[in-house]
Amino acid sequence: MKLCCLLITYYFVLVSSEDYEAEFRKEFFRTNLTIEKACKKNVIIVEDNSVASGLEYIIEKMVNDDIDDHEYHSYESFDKLNFLVAVPEQTDIIVNIPGYEHLEPMHKAGHLQYVMQQEIRNELLVVIPIPDESIDYGALDLTTLAEHRRRFVEPTIKNIFKRILGPMYDQFMMQLELEIRGTLNFGGSNLMTILEERRLSGTSLENVIRRVLGVDKKQYESVRAVPLLGMCRFMGIYLSTRFPKSYIKNLVIDPDNNTCILDNGTTQKKFKQINGVWWQMSTDERTQQLLDQHL
Repeated sequence: MKLCCLLITYYFVLVSSEDYEAEFRKEFFRTNLTIEKACKKNVIIVEDNSVASGLEYIIEKMVNDDIDDHEYHSYESFDKLNFLVAVPEQTDIIVNIPGYEHLEPMHKAGHLQYVMQQEIRNELLVVIPIPDESIDYGALDLTTLAEHRRRFVEPTIKNIFKRILGPMYDQFMMQLELEIRGTLNFGGSNLMTILEERRLSGTSLENVIRRVLGVDKKQYESVRAVPLLGMCRFMGIYLSTRFPKSYIKNLVIDPDNNTCILDNGTTQKKFKQINGVWWQMSTDERTQQLLDQHL
C-alpha cells in the first residue's frame, strides 16, 4: 500500500514537472513574439527627444529598474535581467532570482516570461499574441528559442549604446570586444599613448581624449553623465547575448574607482571609466598601479 502511494505521488510530481516545462516553453515562445512586436514599434525617449524602438525603451527601463516599483517586478537583480533579456535558456539562473519562492523553478521561469509580456503590453500598448494550441510547446528547443530572441536583443542593445555614447560608440565597442592578455596595449586608441601625450603637452586629459576621439565638449559631457551602474549592466547583458554559453554570472561595481568587473565564472573582464571614456583593463594589480601613476 505504501509503495502504491509512493508511486502515485511520484507520478503526479513527474506530470506536474513536465507540465511546467511545456508551459515555460509556451510562455517563452509568446514572449519572443511580443518582443518582436516591441521591436517594430517606435517610441519617443522623452529625456533626449530621440526616437527608439519599443524594445530599446523596455530594456533601458529594465536596466535602470524603473518599470515597476512592486517587489516582484523589480529588475534590481542582474540575474533576472540577464535571464529575461539575454540568456532565457539558462534555467539554472532561476534559483538566484528573488521572489516567487513558493513556485517550482520551471513554474517560476514560465511566470517570469509571462510578467515580461505584461510589462511590454502595459508600457507599449501592444497586443500579446494568443497561443496556438496546435503547437507542441513541450517539444520546442530552448536554444533555438533563445537564439531567436537574441537576434532582436543584440542589435537593440547596440542601438542603445549608439544613442547614449554617440561618437564614442566605436571606441567603446572595441574595448568591449577586446581580449586582454595582461598588457597595457588597449588596441586602437592606446590609453598609455594618450596619457603620455597628456604628460608631454601639459594638455588636460579631457582635451586629449576629446581630440583623439573627435568629439566636442557637449558630446563629451553627455557621455560622462551616463550612470556607472547602468553601463555595467548594459555591458553584462550585451556580453551574455554575444557569448551565451559563457554568460556573465556576476557584476562587481566599484563606484569609487569607476570600475566594474564582469565575471562569467571562468574569466573576468574589468572596465574602467576614465574621464568619461570606457577602457577594458587587465585585472592584475601591477597594471592597475602603473595606470594610476599616469592619471
